[in-house]
Parts: sequence; structure tokens; C-alpha cells
Amino acid sequence: MTDSSSPKTQSTVSRRTVVKGAAWAAPVVAMASAAPAFAASQPENTSINGYVGFSGKCTGWWYFAGTHVELDSREGSYGLFVNNTTTTTTISDAFIIFYMSIPNLTWETAAGNDGWTAPTSTGTTKIVGGRKLYGYKTKYNRSITATKNTTKLGNLHVTAKGTKGCPRDLVGLGERHVTVNGVEKVYDNGTTTLYLGGWGVDDDSKKRSAKSAEPGVSAESKSVDGAEASKSSSAETSQPSESGDSSTL
Repeated sequence: MTDSSSPKTQSTVSRRTVVKGAAWAAPVVAMASAAPAFAASQPENTSINGYVGFSGKCTGWWYFAGTHVELDSREGSYGLFVNNTTTTTTISDAFIIFYMSIPNLTWETAAGNDGWTAPTSTGTTKIVGGRKLYGYKTKYNRSITATKNTTKLGNLHVTAKGTKGCPRDLVGLGERHVTVNGVEKVYDNGTTTLYLGGWGVDDDSKKRSAKSAEPGVSAESKSVDGAEASKSSSAETSQPSESGDSSTL
């Protein structure tokens, strides 16, 4: 949620494209090499504010490839925070459910993470724009002492890997939750799509044709360990870029 009392966010963040927003982390921007973030603008005191950098890339070669995903609130200058607080405000139960179009991701905390748990599967899904998204929940496990105007939370930095191929794209959505003065504030920032250029099937286990994934490559293909591999020699020598894509959530 955007608020005049919140810290100003720098206009550029390293090489990554950041979607500007305050509330929780605001909408996400598509990416393929760097990493996008989940960001969003919200009304006053609605859920968690700040940027969450969202990035992904393919790792490995062809259908042996995997997927690397990273979520990092250090993308912005001020991390994650709750706006419009006073020293008597009570804040608790802060958590974020990240919905990703890849199932069975294995998460771990990374350098600079402060108080957030490694996301774990919620066992729930959402269908957004015809795509199935799988929920992964991270919880803030520090006590929160409110301060005047803005109450900061620790930085979130977690990574995940998938080992069953790398998809052509990765869709992410951030759903932020926090309880303020006994009332739960929830914000859904919408989806962001990163373009990874992988050869795997899409995240609902429906095959994507080699032709749609790579113009100029024969669409005649066969399934290999759930990934679609083109019979074309040009496809066999192709490899998705490991530079990835990035945005914000």
C-alpha cells in the first residue's frame, strides 16, 4: 500500500526491474533472466508494505535442466514494513503465501534473511488466468514492536529449486497477511510472469510445443521425463539462458 508517510523507494535497483508499490510488496513484473519482485500499492495500513524481488532462471542443460527461484526483499532500500503505526499498535502473525506455477519447489533461507522461515507448501492452489499456482508459506517468527509512523520487519531472502525441468515461463503471486490491532490485513498483489525460456512442460503438466517455445524449431517432439524435447537437431543443441528474468512481487 502506498502511503506518503512511508519511506521513499529508490527508482532503480541494481540491474533488476522493480515494480513500484508500497503495500506488502506490490505487483510483480515479468522477467526471464534477472529477477522480478512482488510489489503493490494499497490503502493505508493494509497488510505488509515493501518490495520483494522475484527472480528465476533455468539451471542445467535442455531437459536435464532445473529451475532456480529467488525472493529477496533487499531489492528496495527499506525492506518490508507496516505503515501508519503508533507505539501502542499491536502487530502479529505476519506471513506471506507465495503462489508459484511450479509445484514441489524445495526452499531454503539465504544470506541476509532476518526472521522469515523457509517457505513450505500449503497444499493449496489458485487458478489465475487459467494457470494453476501452488502455495508456499513463509512466516515472520520475530516479535514485532511497533514504532511511530512505520514499523520495519526483517529482510526476507529465500531461494528455491525445482528439478523436473525448466518451464518456458514462471508465474508468481504474493499474498500478504498481518494482524494489526486484532484485525487481519490481507493483500493479493496480482501475478507477475518471468520468462525463462526453458524446454519443460508448463506448470500444469500440459505440454508446450517446441515450435511455440522456439520460433523456427520443428514442432515434432516427444516427451522425455515430463519435458518436451524437440527432434530437431537445432533444438538438441539449444540451451535456455541461465541469466534468468526478474521483477517484484
